[in-house]
Amino acid sequence: MAIFQIYDKDDSEPVAVKQGFNFNAFVAIFIWALFKRLWLVGITGAILWITYQSYQAQFSIFISSLLPIEDDYSSLAISTFIVFTIPHFIFGSLGSQLIEDDLTDSGYTIAQIVEADNAEKALNEYAGQESKEKEKTSKVLKRANIKKVRINSHTSKATNENTAPRKPLPSKISSQTLFIRQKREINRKLKQKLITKRTADTQMKKAVELEEMRLIIENKGKKPEVKKKVKPKKTASKSKDEFNYIEKLKDITTLKEEGAISQAEFRRLKKKIMDTI
Repeated sequence: MAIFQIYDKDDSEPVAVKQGFNFNAFVAIFIWALFKRLWLVGITGAILWITYQSYQAQFSIFISSLLPIEDDYSSLAISTFIVFTIPHFIFGSLGSQLIEDDLTDSGYTIAQIVEADNAEKALNEYAGQESKEKEKTSKVLKRANIKKVRINSHTSKATNENTAPRKPLPSKISSQTLFIRQKREINRKLKQKLITKRTADTQMKKAVELEEMRLIIENKGKKPEVKKKVKPKKTASKSKDEFNYIEKLKDITTLKEEGAISQAEFRRLKKKIMDTI
């Protein structure tokens, strides 16, 4: 069995090139090159062959003088045979390489190396393996298309039934936290003199209005009631005014700790609460 290199090209038939010594090129030399459409090699080989033949007798005599044979006739016969076969050996040893170079220049690339009895079997083996690869590729693509169809059908069904996950509405805690952050941001900008007092009051007023609206919505239109974080224990000795006073102080203390109001605002609110008692 011989080793063949398969050269392939898009929109062209694959070509099998036998590796090693090329017997056809050895026999026919430049005629073989012309038959294989290696025009430059064939024409150049023909010119060199004609030139070589004119000096063949001189080469034979020179080589016979170098051979360690006493019989002149035998020495001349052997040297003539050697001189005659030199071009054949050159074409035979370089024949496969010349074909490969021509295929490479034409855009072919090595697709596979196959071991077979002849070029025809090598091409058949390559065609069989190529068809198997194409079949595997088509199966993979078919599976991918099936999965893609399933995904699309699932997506369309989910869209029609309107079962897509909705964005959750903001919770009470997140809304309250947003309001506190707004107040902190306004106070920070005011302290750093990034905004004026008038602008701060306007922004604070808008934030308060939005917070009151949120509370009204959460209470379903009812007047919002301020929820305390810590419910104090009711005692019979405490009056209603004293209870409200303590609750308001706790509220403004909580706001100050959270950074929603400044120290000056805390003092002003504390004084206002104490004046109402």
